[in-house]
Amino acid sequence: MLQTEFLDFNSEIKISSESSALIEKRERLKTDFKNKFPTNCQEKNIDISSSDIEFVLQGSFKLGTTIKTDGETDLDLGVIFPLDINTFTDCRELKKLGKQSLEIANTRIPEIKEPCVTVKYIKKGDDWLHLDFPMYAKYNGSLYLARGKTFGSYEWELADPKGLNKYICDKLTNSDGQLRRLVRYLKKWKQEAYSSNDTTDKKPPSIGLTLLVVDLYKENSLDLIAFRDICQSILNSFSLTHSRDGKVIQAEITKSLPVSPYTNVFKKFESIDNHGVTFYTKLSKAVNNLNSAISCDNEHDAATYVAKLFGSTFTIPEKDVKKYDDEVRGEHNFGEY
Repeated sequence: MLQTEFLDFNSEIKISSESSALIEKRERLKTDFKNKFPTNCQEKNIDISSSDIEFVLQGSFKLGTTIKTDGETDLDLGVIFPLDINTFTDCRELKKLGKQSLEIANTRIPEIKEPCVTVKYIKKGDDWLHLDFPMYAKYNGSLYLARGKTFGSYEWELADPKGLNKYICDKLTNSDGQLRRLVRYLKKWKQEAYSSNDTTDKKPPSIGLTLLVVDLYKENSLDLIAFRDICQSILNSFSLTHSRDGKVIQAEITKSLPVSPYTNVFKKFESIDNHGVTFYTKLSKAVNNLNSAISCDNEHDAATYVAKLFGSTFTIPEKDVKKYDDEVRGEHNFGEY
């Protein structure tokens, strides 16, 4: 049921590769960093050569799960360089040098964020492109992420960006393409379910959604069923607290990175209870609509429910009552997930 519509929807929302404009910006920034960072470091008595610097693509472009957006495009490009972190303990100083290396006065003004240095490009007054540069020190065979803003707390955090890439890519490669589609569907749901005015802290992180999908995946010949199963499995992963009248007042979800530092990627939800509740409530609504779609006896009505998750991008076919039972009702099971 609706398999053609789901496959068409996937083709409509996915970004298969970087645009020429994105490649051009990325390569220019890489060149600027390699040319300037060693010199900036030398002024602080830090010996790093251009040949020591390595870049590692991270995030959805590396994983092949990027989707189109109405706003900015994000690209994560890790920067790795050798450094004795016991001698140069304040990673904020290295991030300042990284910022200087990417900066062009009055033209390109990078911003130091807690996990990275970000370069923003503006088009017609709106953010068009974000290039995030997480900075990793290579020391004694391990990588350490520079965490901290310009002021405040900071640390070199043990990390494994290459290992994380491998973990997820291995799982994605072992499926027939459905896993990548499911990740894109969940990202598109998030895009529709949350307002553009919602802060990043309020939204579930994309890495968390991706890890949940690849670890909870159950193969099914129909994307509709597979997607419903994934969403239900995520709901089942929540730990809930109810009020006396049965209302969900706290919803906790944890998902640890499968590599160092093994932290909970939903940690930001821990400090504000309603963010977890919002995520749970929105996803519960999605599951209800997916179950309603599965129960329909024609594709038109089923697609109407699915479109409530994905918006107008999901095609609703003309109404044509079909024999659904053989194709769908034999596929799904409303028992345990």
